[in-house]
Amino acid sequence: MLLVKNAEIYAPEYLGKKDLLICGGKIECIQDSIRELPVECEVLDAEGKILTPGFLDQHVHITGGGGEGSFHTRTPELQMSELVENGITTVVGLGYGWRHQECGQSLCEDPGTL
Repeated sequence: MLLVKNAEIYAPEYLGKKDLLICGGKIECIQDSIRELPVECEVLDAEGKILTPGFLDQHVHITGGGGEGSFHTRTPELQMSELVENGITTVVGLGYGWRHQECGQSLCEDPGTL
């Protein structure tokens, strides 16, 4: 269990300065103050920190992109660490399957037919 104390919480609306208890990887409760628990747990003081849900990026070129103007115009592949460091927990990747859908082809069709 993890008890996060004194965080400025957005969920996504602003809830204020609260304590948050995480059990088994899930948020168990959010209260103004969580004082005593029946078991020991790790306590994290989040004074001056902002706690938000993970962000969703709905337009990501996971394998990079571009490059039509030579190698120096290419967007590099996305690194998982870049996502996590910026609070992004969900991405919608663009690429191979997306092109097939745009062309009106099923994802199950032979990719060599484009």
